[in-house]
Amino acid sequence: MASLRACSTFVVFLAVLMGLGLCSWRLPHSPVKLRGIWWAYNSVKSLWSVLPPDMTEIVTLHEEVMIAEKVAFAETEASETAKRQLFFIQLDGLSADGNRFTPLGLKITMQDIKQRLNRRLRLARHLARLPALSPPTSPTVLLGLPRTGSTMLHRLLAVDPSTRTPLWWEVLYDGDDLSPCVDCFTDPRGQTFQQEKSAQIKMLSSNFLDELGRFHILNATAIEEVTYFIDRYSWLFDESLLAPSAVAKVRTWYSDPTVDRKFVMVHLRAWLALQQSVASSPTDVRWVLKAPILSQYLPELVDIFPDAKLVFTSRDPKKILPSAAGLTLVKQSVRCDYGRWGLEFIGDYCTGRYLAWAEAQSKLVETYPQKALLLRYDEMIANPLAAVRQIYAHIGHALSEDVVHAMKRHLAENTQHSKGKPDYSLAMFGLRRETIDAQFEEYRKFHEAPA
Repeated sequence: MASLRACSTFVVFLAVLMGLGLCSWRLPHSPVKLRGIWWAYNSVKSLWSVLPPDMTEIVTLHEEVMIAEKVAFAETEASETAKRQLFFIQLDGLSADGNRFTPLGLKITMQDIKQRLNRRLRLARHLARLPALSPPTSPTVLLGLPRTGSTMLHRLLAVDPSTRTPLWWEVLYDGDDLSPCVDCFTDPRGQTFQQEKSAQIKMLSSNFLDELGRFHILNATAIEEVTYFIDRYSWLFDESLLAPSAVAKVRTWYSDPTVDRKFVMVHLRAWLALQQSVASSPTDVRWVLKAPILSQYLPELVDIFPDAKLVFTSRDPKKILPSAAGLTLVKQSVRCDYGRWGLEFIGDYCTGRYLAWAEAQSKLVETYPQKALLLRYDEMIANPLAAVRQIYAHIGHALSEDVVHAMKRHLAENTQHSKGKPDYSLAMFGLRRETIDAQFEEYRKFHEAPA
């Protein structure tokens, strides 16, 4: 009888656990839901987990990566010093006072760091085994602050079959086969990536992808920015959750003129050369890249890609900031307890970061006006094909009528907010219109300047 009761208790316990795991709980101040089992994990771990995480494995892996990259890229001492500085500033920010990670968020982020380091390690070792690759053709690079229409423009330009744009699975692929894809849209590695990534996300949240899709639609074969490549070094998607002291040090690292940041562009150039190596006529490849984070590397970008053509999209910062903050809220929702921290820190973080990016963009346009094309958001959304024609004129490439017709079809099939309109506002993130106008006065002049 006792054994029967014990067995029944165990069955009930399992049923409760299964039910808890299947249920979803809406996160505070966020539309995203978290699986119940992870909600319980956060609650339990927060009661007794007071020790900082053990970073030994990650530090050891980072040193292994450093050795491999020195061989593959002939890294200078200055580059190695800069990489170590950035890495340890960010690593310290994971556990320093004021970090905003939940126990689950920290667990996910530690795993992400290992994945990023392993991607770097595999790339370095792969390149070291290859003969010297021909340098990639000079890219057209879409810049501008986030939420200024650059994704729409990037995916529209990718309709032209003569362009080459990275796909989401390419920049996040975790397998050992680093050979470049020939038909990237049908490559089985992309299909495997889609299945695995979707399963991982759905295990955490039942609606994360739906909420993200209101801002930015993602799937394995989506035309995507190279931010995910650069994120192997710069923790773009986690940085606002680091301790404030670490965030300040990261910004100092980017603004310090004595820091050698070229290694990021050198590695990106090598990755592009690798992808281009399978083209039948490599010199005919026309790269179109996008990444707002490249605003942090503009001098290095111009140095490593001297013939690159730059396109800056701009928008009223009072529209940029709440939209970017809303996207950040969704992206970090399963890693942060907004019930504890609120949302104002996201507004502050986006403001500080984008002020620095806006200053860098304005400075580069003033220095190299012949390299830059300025496109305003409202005009671009009203007439996307006119913006495309401006870009083709800027890069000196002919736009055929067949491509124009294909772009029109793409626009008709991919309307804005097709997955629903996101909900955000200035007030949600403690942002004020008059304050933004004052802080971004120089950028507004840049945004409102004649095209």
